[in-house]
Amino acid sequence: GELLPFASWYLTGFLMEKPLGELRADLARLGFERQPGVCEPEDHIAALAEVLGLLIGEGSAAAAGFFAHHVEPWAGRLFADLQTAESARFYRAAGRFAEAFLAFERQYGAMPALAPSSVPAG
Repeated sequence: GELLPFASWYLTGFLMEKPLGELRADLARLGFERQPGVCEPEDHIAALAEVLGLLIGEGSAAAAGFFAHHVEPWAGRLFADLQTAESARFYRAAGRFAEAFLAFERQYGAMPALAPSSVPAG
């Protein structure tokens, strides 16, 4: 394809590199396993979005760190590339949406956590 939606590619210029190994170690630590028959490496943006969604849905404290380490450093460049790719008419809009999501996640992740004692009662 015109674009390679893999973290390793965007971070190192090569597929199946160190970022994929780090991701695999973190996924194992979080209890995620590769499903049989899946051919794409785990550092594909769709797989990362799925894991991030699961972590957020579970209310996992690991979600912010996962985003900061495995998504945020490179996904913005992918989404910018997606918006200018010649063959990506539909995906241009998806790229704009995804950029907005990344911006939201950055802002949300930068907010201080509320301690239980600072939450108003009632």
